[in-house]
Amino acid sequence: MPKVFLVHGWEGNPNNSFFPWLRSELESRDYEVESLSMPDPDNPRMEAWIPHLEQAVGTPSKDVVIVGHSMGGATTLRFLERLPEGIKIDKAVLVAPAVDIINNLTDEEAEFISPWLKPFDDSKIARSADKIIGIFSDNDQFIPLSSADYAKEHFSAEIVIDHEMSHYDDDTGITEAPSVLQAILD
Repeated sequence: MPKVFLVHGWEGNPNNSFFPWLRSELESRDYEVESLSMPDPDNPRMEAWIPHLEQAVGTPSKDVVIVGHSMGGATTLRFLERLPEGIKIDKAVLVAPAVDIINNLTDEEAEFISPWLKPFDDSKIARSADKIIGIFSDNDQFIPLSSADYAKEHFSAEIVIDHEMSHYDDDTGITEAPSVLQAILD
């Protein structure tokens, strides 16, 4: 049975959004699930978040699934590009991932987050997971649907477009994400 790591986004925590529901659904199916509490979630920094995920995962293997929401999606991609050649995980499920553009940020927020959005090592990422699934909403106020095209083109991601799931967060009342569960189970 795969081990699933849940990586929340900017200003998030393991107990918000769809994560508690997803954890419960997976555990009821005998999956081992670890919901990470990322360091200083109000100020996500690559030099803290990526090593935190690396430490949690330990030695990556083909039974590892990482679900990253928003900035957690960017963290997952940066994790994949740092894996040694020939090491793979089973799946990366990217939910409203920050891959190229984030809308509705202040100038200060955009400047702070810009290192995360620098070009990825696309081919390395694609080689580091057996499957990459990008899940996007058609009314996300932060992540545009054009990011789905980016994920498909750059990471060979399979794309799922949900209807009216906004940014899959508490602020918009999203507490369940069936497409995320399905992506893990498939």
